[in-house]
Amino acid sequence: MTSDEDFTDIKFLRDENGREVAIVPVQDGRKGAAIIDKDDIQFLDSLGLSFNWNKLPNGHITAPESNSPNNYVYVSRVLIGAGWGQQIAYIDGDPSNLRRSNLVLVKGHVTWHCKVPPRPIRVRPLRGRTNEACTFH
Repeated sequence: MTSDEDFTDIKFLRDENGREVAIVPVQDGRKGAAIIDKDDIQFLDSLGLSFNWNKLPNGHITAPESNSPNNYVYVSRVLIGAGWGQQIAYIDGDPSNLRRSNLVLVKGHVTWHCKVPPRPIRVRPLRGRTNEACTFH
């Protein structure tokens, strides 16, 4: 479990729809911040994922993970549970917007700035939640 000190730089607030979200600094704020649902902070914490996040040149947000081939994991892939060969699309085109309503699992190649995800596929809801912005087939 992560200590309370690890959350000191994370700011909790409500988004434009009144939902609780968290603003997580990326590289101590030097590369901006990512926005994520508050519940997902607790979920990632339960997995033991570090909140020392980085932003890659293509805008994707990563977290350090020593058991990964690249020594990091994509936070969006962890949130959605994407498997090998599955792609994540960001509905608004912003890879720092990690709210579940902005993430969709798709078939085929997707560029990180894809605003209209092609061919959505069924996503396993986490704890009974579904992506409210998309209809999955």
